[in-house]
Amino acid sequence: MCIRDSNKIFIILIILLLIAIILAGLFWYLSSQKQKQILNQNFVNYQPPANNLNVNQNTDLQPKPKITRPPKVSEEEKLKAQLTKMASAFTERYGSYSNQSDFENLEDLMTFMSKSLEHRTENFIREKRAQANQAAIYYGITTKSLKTEILDFSPEIGQAKFKVSTQRQEIVGSSVNAKVFYQDVEIKMIKEGGVWVVDQIKWR
Repeated sequence: MCIRDSNKIFIILIILLLIAIILAGLFWYLSSQKQKQILNQNFVNYQPPANNLNVNQNTDLQPKPKITRPPKVSEEEKLKAQLTKMASAFTERYGSYSNQSDFENLEDLMTFMSKSLEHRTENFIREKRAQANQAAIYYGITTKSLKTEILDFSPEIGQAKFKVSTQRQEIVGSSVNAKVFYQDVEIKMIKEGGVWVVDQIKWR
């Protein structure tokens, strides 16, 4: 083989080697670009794992104000309030009347009286009606409750006592003769037949 042929073969081998290197470099470049594209796609689609607090992303990060609930009222306190109102209302109605109303105020209250007080009230009305003088001048009195205090509260034995402070206006003949004064009354209640009723009334 001549030297010229050897040189040609050597040149061809070099060219083939260069082509192989170029192809290997191109393959490496394309592979790296593909890998980079996959990494970018994974980064875009990445979602952080949910934490254990399960916090809504839209939740305001400011601390929420504490809600203060009103204290729970016991059944005993509820009963005290009910009986106190009853004593006040009973006093106003019981202490407001005139000699022209024919004791209507007392008859209206009999539903709220014990059997004993109801019986005493019926006798009182009967006696007063028998003594009624149709020619008598007008007499009337109105009562307003100002304050009600609990003197005794024993629901376990079915008893309670209240003091009601009142303002009273007395009229004889006409309003020109009106007189205002203040008076206390003691109201005793008992539980009769499972129902709280007024058993005694004492003006002081």
